[in-house]
Order: sequence, then structure tokens, then C-alpha cells
Amino acid sequence: MNVASVDYYSGERSFSNLLVGSEWVDPNKSWNKLDPSRVDANGYVISLAAGEQANIILTPPAATMAGSEVAIRCTYTGSGKIAVRGTIKDVTAGDHQVEFIWPALALGEQRVYLELLETSAADGVRNLDCREKDAARSQLFATDFIESLKPFGVIRFLDWSGANGKAAFTWANRQSPDALVQVNSKNVALDHMIALAVQTGASPWLPIPWNADESYVRGMAQLAHARIPAGTPVYVELANEVWNYAFPVTHLAQEEGLAAGLSADPFEATLRRYAQKMAWAMKIWTEVYADRPADLVRVAATQHSNPWTASTVLSYSDTAKYVDALATAPYFGHTLFTDNPTSDLATLFSALSADASKVIKVQASANQDIAKQYGKRYIAYEAGQHLINSSNHTLLAALNRNTLMADVYRAYLSAWRTDVGDVMTLYSSTGPITSSGAWGLREYAGQPLTAAPKLRAAVQDANYWVK
Repeated sequence: MNVASVDYYSGERSFSNLLVGSEWVDPNKSWNKLDPSRVDANGYVISLAAGEQANIILTPPAATMAGSEVAIRCTYTGSGKIAVRGTIKDVTAGDHQVEFIWPALALGEQRVYLELLETSAADGVRNLDCREKDAARSQLFATDFIESLKPFGVIRFLDWSGANGKAAFTWANRQSPDALVQVNSKNVALDHMIALAVQTGASPWLPIPWNADESYVRGMAQLAHARIPAGTPVYVELANEVWNYAFPVTHLAQEEGLAAGLSADPFEATLRRYAQKMAWAMKIWTEVYADRPADLVRVAATQHSNPWTASTVLSYSDTAKYVDALATAPYFGHTLFTDNPTSDLATLFSALSADASKVIKVQASANQDIAKQYGKRYIAYEAGQHLINSSNHTLLAALNRNTLMADVYRAYLSAWRTDVGDVMTLYSSTGPITSSGAWGLREYAGQPLTAAPKLRAAVQDANYWVK
């Protein structure tokens, strides 16, 4: 499973501290992000002028989205003053704390935020924490979140990793696990990714940011080696989809590949630069895991519908020597609505089922053959439906919520298991249905399986699990 991003609006509640999924904003400037120079390395506001304030939005608890109200307590240390506003009731303020009731509301109807009204430059507000009133302050992850991931044997941390951006990463400037804000350009602390994998008993799949230097790449490997128990496979890849021009890194790889003269063809230069840089990063991981190489799964990720990309990457220089698995993303339904201009669900599901079969029987088979030529495993880094319909949100939602979607997923998963028989990493654990797609296997944390057909298909048959 690919975990959802740590954002208050994602529908997922990953951390026990409900403040973790947001950044400080200035309510007097249209709620735009507070100037980063006003926030310290641990995510706390350095100072406020008289009459000024900073706000931070809370992530809704799963129980409130599932129909129950929840008693919340916010606490802090240091000298200052806070308040909590929004869709709440029964607010009481005490010494260094605020308590309130969070009503049961749908995700889109919830907006609760903490106001920082005063903070001392010498002894500022620190250790801000909002969670269930009776919950232990020492608990890192939300209990519901941990339980939701236990069926899955591999957890990919793309949306926690910063791998889709161009930010520079060094080990010295890495995200601190003590930081309140975990959603800035550094994204979530690597320590938290590893801790989640350990708590769920899963293998972590760790993307390396493209602009990570040697200190960061080696630091990642050493931390994983030290904290992931021996015998647990650790999957590692460089960046994400460095063939997909929707992402900034692909354009950067193309520039670097052309500048290095790796090919006169821009796309081939992009893929060869990816292969070159991936081999460099994987050599470092290979060195760190020299004492237990069987625990390391070095992944090369290429375009599912274009097996030539796999051949191009694996054939470049000595790249294949530093790869253990070829991965693609066997999404289905990319062109469903353009190929089938109808709102008839029976027609659409018939076409969707046919495409789900095709991406396994034809496209996956072609990629698997290339992997076998190089003696590599063949796996999926992302998978599932790829339905986007910006003009008809109602139809998009109807398809994804229909029980027939569970049947499509069961057949799809069964075909992968029969024809490929290795790891398929679904995308993604949780997310609302929007004009940009319906990527979540469920729409919000705590959603009943009866209302989440994609997730129901994935977890109700233990034969699909890889532990």
C-alpha cells in the first residue's frame, strides 16, 4: 500500500497529534503560508508582533468522520496563549491547555484550527499537541491508522518522502522527527517512516529524493539498516516516475541527461540519466547492506505502457548490476470516459474490466519478460484504477462507490497474483474523490468497508496479502 500524504485535507489521520498535517498560516493574509523565516527548524513560530497571530489547521480524527463526536485536548509548554476555533463546541480553557468537543461531521464540513495569539521570544510556545483527551501523549501514530495498514506487507512512502519535488536533501538538513510541521519541502521524517513500518510489521519502500546528496543517501541506508529488523526486506528506489513529465524531476533529469551527452534524444537522455543516478545511489545502499544483502530490494521504476523504458534503463552501462526488481504501475481505466462517452454504469464497468485485464495480461507480461531477461523480480510500485473525470464528478464517484468496483478489483488482483505472483503496491490508502481523481481505496479514515469497495476487495481475501 502507498500511504496517503500527511495533510489535514487528505481524509487520513496518520499521527496522534492532530496538528502534524498542516503548516502555520497568516489569517490576515488570506490564510497564506506564514513566511518560513518566521518558523524555526522544529516548526514553531519564532515571534509574533502585538496583535498578530498565526493559525494551524487540525486533521479531523477518524471517529468524527465515521459518525462519532470526540473530546479533544490541546496542550503546550512555554509562555504564550492559544485558542481553538472552528466547527467545535463546549470549549474550555485551562492552564496551558484547551479542551473541546469535535462533532461528527463529513470531511468536507470540518474546519478546526488552533490560533497562536501570543508567544515569547525567550520562552516560546512549544510541544503543541492536540489529540483525544484520554490518549497517551507518547503515542506517535493514530491507532486507527496503524490498524488500517496491518493487512499490508509492504508500505511505500512516496507521499511522505519529498521525492516528487526538486528540493535539495542533505543529512544535516533532514527533517527532524521532533518537528511539529512534517508537511514542508522536507516532508515527513525518515525516522517516522521506519517507525511505522516496524509498528505495522511491514517492509518499508523508501523513495530517495532526486537531489539528495551522498550524505543523505548514505544516512537513509544506515538508519534503515539500524532500525529495520534483520530479515525484513527494505525496498528502495530513486525519486518517482522519472519518465513522467508531469513531475518536475523528470524535466530536471532530461536537462542533466542532455547536458551530459547521454543521448541526442531527450527522452532517452532522461531515462539514461535516471539509470546513471540510480546506480550511483544503489551502490551506496549496497555498501551499507553488505552484511545482509538479501534484505535489500533495489528498485528500478519505469513506464508500464511502454516496456521500451524498462529495456533502456536496465541496458544502460552497469545499472542492472545494482537493481533487484523492475517495477511499473499497472493502472487501468486511463481513457475510460473518452473511449466510452456514456453514463451507463454497466457499459462503463464492462470496459473497465476489459482494461484491467489488458494491463495485466498484455502490458505486465511484456514488462515481466524484460525483467526475466535481466534476472530481476517484477513488481508494481503503484496500481489500481486511474479514473479522472473533471467534468462529471457524480459519475466518477458513482463508479468508485459501486459494489461492482470490488468485483473489478478482485479479478485484477487475482490476475496479478496468478500471472505475476509478486508484490503489487496499491495507490493509495486514503483520499477523497475530487476532480483530480479517486486515488484512495477509501475516502476517509474510518470509512466502513461496506462503503469502500476497492479496499474491501483488497483486504477481504488473505491470498492477496504479502507478509
